[in-house]
Amino acid sequence: MKNVFRILFLSILAACTQAKQEAPANPPKTDPYAHIADEKIRAILKEAIDVSGTIDVWRDLKEIRYQKHSVLYLSDGSEESNVIQQHIYRMSPEFEADISWERDGDRHFLQYTSQATKKFVNDTLQEANEEALSQSVMSAIYVLGMPFKLLDEGVKLTYEGTTNFEGFQAHAIEARYSSDENENHSTDDLWWYYFDAENTNFLGAMVYHAPTYALIRNLEFDQSTSIKFHKHRKSYRTDSSRNIEYLRAQFWYDNYEVR
Repeated sequence: MKNVFRILFLSILAACTQAKQEAPANPPKTDPYAHIADEKIRAILKEAIDVSGTIDVWRDLKEIRYQKHSVLYLSDGSEESNVIQQHIYRMSPEFEADISWERDGDRHFLQYTSQATKKFVNDTLQEANEEALSQSVMSAIYVLGMPFKLLDEGVKLTYEGTTNFEGFQAHAIEARYSSDENENHSTDDLWWYYFDAENTNFLGAMVYHAPTYALIRNLEFDQSTSIKFHKHRKSYRTDSSRNIEYLRAQFWYDNYEVR
């Protein structure tokens, strides 16, 4: 009987050892484009993302740091606000963000985690609309993460053909978001993204955030890291046909660090 148990034990041990040896050391990553049914959109996004640093590089980022200088303008051209912020995003194991800036001599600090979003002024916790604070953080990482963020779950993408975008022949892709249908969507905005038809460079976008439209031009990119990030962007208030009404904002991004 002892020999029977011994043979059985050795057989199980051998089977486990073989299974362990046959198991891949690093399981293959899922195809991030598999959920996109439209082959044209899939091909455009893959080329655009490869130009921007590849999806594998984006997925493997642990932390992003950068400085953002934002200037908002009123319709008469005067400044509404002028702020320089420091952004820190921790990408894994869960997304977290710290955003800090100074205004009128006061130190502002915005802290985002999956549990809560808090704002401090001069180290004093403020009573604030947590949903609005969270949306501002999500908007910041959404803009920074383009075109990678177009692969997020639940985004309804539609190819609208080619069009003239600021003098360039461009592929136009509509991206529709629904906060009712998707927990990871913080707004119900409708976006149109434009990629150069020759080299798939990310030219810009238009967004409908009811009741207004905004046209965004990507003017410069930073290529000091493994990802091609924004460097200079302009945003214009427009009508639904992209006719410019006035310059609404400018954004400059500097001092990128990634790991």
